[in-house]
Amino acid sequence: MGVALLQGGTAAAATSVAEPTDVATHEDATADDVAVVIAIPEADAILREATLRPALAGHFADTRFRPELRRLPAGDILAHLEWAEASEPSHAVLWIETSRDGSQQLYLLQPSSGRVWVRALPMASEPEVAAESLGVMVRALALGLEDGEPAGMREVTIVRKDDGPAQAEPVPPPAPPPARTRPDVLVAVGYHGSSVSADRLWHSGAELRFGLRLPVGLLLELGAAWAPKAAGLRAPRVDLERVPVDLRIGWQWRPHPRLHPQVDASVVGEALRWDLQSTDSIAGRHGTSWRMGVAPGAGVTIRLWRALGLRVHGQADVWLRNAELVILDGATREPVTRMHPVAGRLDAGLAIWL
Repeated sequence: MGVALLQGGTAAAATSVAEPTDVATHEDATADDVAVVIAIPEADAILREATLRPALAGHFADTRFRPELRRLPAGDILAHLEWAEASEPSHAVLWIETSRDGSQQLYLLQPSSGRVWVRALPMASEPEVAAESLGVMVRALALGLEDGEPAGMREVTIVRKDDGPAQAEPVPPPAPPPARTRPDVLVAVGYHGSSVSADRLWHSGAELRFGLRLPVGLLLELGAAWAPKAAGLRAPRVDLERVPVDLRIGWQWRPHPRLHPQVDASVVGEALRWDLQSTDSIAGRHGTSWRMGVAPGAGVTIRLWRALGLRVHGQADVWLRNAELVILDGATREPVTRMHPVAGRLDAGLAIWL
């Protein structure tokens, strides 16, 4: 059975403590209400009566239980157990023990059976967060005890060894969440823009990207964009269409749940199609070309909702093999479009991580 065993001494030998006073009253309580006693350490800076009282009342409002918030008397764990056993009849008595390292454990005594359970208490830095978390937990434990055993707790036997201070079986810390082992899959769509040449300061289009983000933060992406045909600003006029493609490798980290910056490097290539439209002598001439380069870049993804995010990325395209459009008139070469050897590029849009 789960009755707590006290060895090497008797209850009378435990540290005597004064009966605590209630710090929460219930003037509208009825005879059908069943008390659930919750005791908090007197010197705790996070668990405060002012925030716990309304939180407990709210979580127990639709149950038959009546939460009674009390101050935990000074003493060791055995003294606290004896205090719980001597408390007025109730459905359950819960109290919090604080270890030397600052970690906390929540104990529960079922007066009807004498059984004691324990679980680690998650740490919280804000009184409101701690009150809400404890309220949810205590409600679930009280309801679970009514149906059998409190969920998420394990039974424990409190003993006294060699007339020394009372001890309890060690409580393992909460298990950390399982580490993510599979990569995240990226699907992104959005805007693509790039500076191209002196007669075409900025050329815009649409972009589609696919990628993988490994658990260690390594980022692999493949992107393709299409910048539709647009006229140049100088004569002779050149209509240019571009299809940029890039293979990107980088590193993305998460300093904040909603903010994911990255740095990366890409191998970039572009397929080009041009049409001359200025004079009758050259109008209708057209052709294709290509160029290739490398690009350092950086960006950030801002998570908007669940797996949906807004991404912005910029890079400098350094063209190692560039393209140039010229008109040949005999031995004369007349430059028409000279591509920038280094071009700025901006991509922005929505990203979905699967």
